[in-house]
Amino acid sequence: MRLVFFIAFFCCGNIAVAQQVDNYKQDTTTLYQRAKGFSYDPIRSKWRQEVKKEGDLFVLNLYDKKDVLQERISFADKDLLERKGSYARYQNGGINEEGAYDKGYKVGEWKRYYPNKQLSETVNYAYDKIGSRKLFYKDGKLALEEVYSKSGTLASGKYFDEQGNTVDSAYVIKLNLSSRTQ
Repeated sequence: MRLVFFIAFFCCGNIAVAQQVDNYKQDTTTLYQRAKGFSYDPIRSKWRQEVKKEGDLFVLNLYDKKDVLQERISFADKDLLERKGSYARYQNGGINEEGAYDKGYKVGEWKRYYPNKQLSETVNYAYDKIGSRKLFYKDGKLALEEVYSKSGTLASGKYFDEQGNTVDSAYVIKLNLSSRTQ
């Protein structure tokens, strides 16, 4: 009987943990709010934190060892549990990514930039589900334009070479543009 109780307790405990993680869909920048603390995020754990109240939001600024702003994250609550409002990530003194959250989910248009500050990607989200996505070459010309269904699967796509000619998706994927936006 005890063995059955233990197995049932263990299984239910795992389900509860899985549900908690599943309901907590924010990305790794919120790891520091988890039970084990900020120290589990290998990069952000070394950054200086500064929280300021701006209007009805609480804004967390994260600074690296040289005191250069690396991220700016807005939250709806003072415990920094629910992301809401603007988000920005910086790299080498310039904006790298920007967008907005609502109820902890990415919403609206998110933008990523090349190091030369040229737009590299736009993604439109509806509560973490992609609606459309565009990638750009470093000179600003469109490389791909994709539309996704409500389930998040690719519905249609158009792909272009550096001269603007229509090409197969493999051409753009081979260039690996998305990894160059990091």
